[in-house]
Amino acid sequence: MVAKSNPEIIPDLVTAGTGFVGVRIPNHEVAIKLIQAAGKPIAAPSANKFGHVSPTKAEHVAKDFKDDKVFVLDGG
Repeated sequence: MVAKSNPEIIPDLVTAGTGFVGVRIPNHEVAIKLIQAAGKPIAAPSANKFGHVSPTKAEHVAKDFKDDKVFVLDGG
Protein backbone atom coordinates (compact mmCIF):
# COMPACT_ATOMS: atom_id res chain seq x y z
CA MET A 1 0.00 0.00 0.00
CA VAL A 2 1.26 3.50 -0.75
CA ALA A 3 -0.14 6.30 1.36
CA LYS A 4 0.33 10.00 2.03
CA SER A 5 2.49 10.16 5.14
CA ASN A 6 2.13 12.27 8.23
CA PRO A 7 5.32 14.39 8.44
CA GLU A 8 4.99 14.47 12.25
CA ILE A 9 5.49 10.68 12.28
CA ILE A 10 7.35 9.83 9.04
CA PRO A 11 10.42 12.02 8.35
CA ASP A 12 11.03 13.47 4.86
CA LEU A 13 14.18 11.34 4.71
CA VAL A 14 12.01 8.21 4.64
CA THR A 15 9.73 9.55 1.89
CA ALA A 16 12.59 11.08 -0.14
CA GLY A 17 10.70 14.36 0.13
CA THR A 18 7.68 13.01 -1.79
CA GLY A 19 5.34 12.84 1.20
CA PHE A 20 4.44 9.27 0.28
CA VAL A 21 5.53 6.04 1.87
CA GLY A 22 5.08 2.37 1.02
CA VAL A 23 3.64 0.38 3.92
CA ARG A 24 3.53 -3.33 4.58
CA ILE A 25 1.14 -4.61 7.19
CA PRO A 26 2.27 -8.00 8.52
CA ASN A 27 -0.17 -10.82 9.06
CA HIS A 28 1.75 -12.35 11.95
CA GLU A 29 0.77 -12.05 15.60
CA VAL A 30 4.33 -11.46 16.87
CA ALA A 31 5.07 -8.76 14.28
CA ILE A 32 1.78 -6.98 14.97
CA LYS A 33 2.45 -7.02 18.73
CA LEU A 34 5.96 -5.61 18.14
CA ILE A 35 4.54 -2.72 16.09
CA GLN A 36 1.83 -2.08 18.68
CA ALA A 37 4.42 -2.05 21.47
CA ALA A 38 6.57 0.42 19.54
CA GLY A 39 3.57 2.70 19.10
CA LYS A 40 4.79 3.84 15.70
CA PRO A 41 5.78 2.42 12.32
CA ILE A 42 8.92 0.30 12.13
CA ALA A 43 11.33 0.60 9.22
CA ALA A 44 13.49 -2.42 8.66
CA PRO A 45 15.79 -3.55 5.88
CA SER A 46 15.91 -7.06 4.50
CA ALA A 47 17.34 -9.59 6.93
CA ASN A 48 20.29 -10.52 4.77
CA LYS A 49 23.57 -8.92 3.83
CA PHE A 50 24.09 -7.57 0.33
CA GLY A 51 24.85 -10.32 -2.14
CA HIS A 52 23.57 -13.10 0.12
CA VAL A 53 20.56 -15.31 -0.48
CA SER A 54 17.44 -14.24 1.44
CA PRO A 55 17.09 -16.26 4.64
CA THR A 56 14.18 -18.61 5.26
CA LYS A 57 14.77 -19.20 8.98
CA ALA A 58 15.72 -17.02 11.96
CA GLU A 59 18.84 -19.15 12.47
CA HIS A 60 20.04 -18.15 8.97
CA VAL A 61 19.72 -14.47 9.92
CA ALA A 62 21.54 -14.99 13.22
CA LYS A 63 24.37 -16.83 11.44
CA ASP A 64 24.68 -14.16 8.74
CA PHE A 65 24.91 -11.38 11.34
CA LYS A 66 26.83 -13.27 14.04
CA ASP A 67 29.50 -10.57 14.26
CA ASP A 68 27.02 -7.66 14.33
CA LYS A 69 24.92 -6.28 17.12
CA VAL A 70 21.48 -7.43 15.98
CA PHE A 71 18.42 -8.85 17.65
CA VAL A 72 16.49 -11.59 15.86
CA LEU A 73 12.86 -11.93 16.84
CA ASP A 74 11.83 -15.47 15.89
CA GLY A 75 8.08 -15.74 15.53
CA GLY A 76 8.26 -19.38 14.52
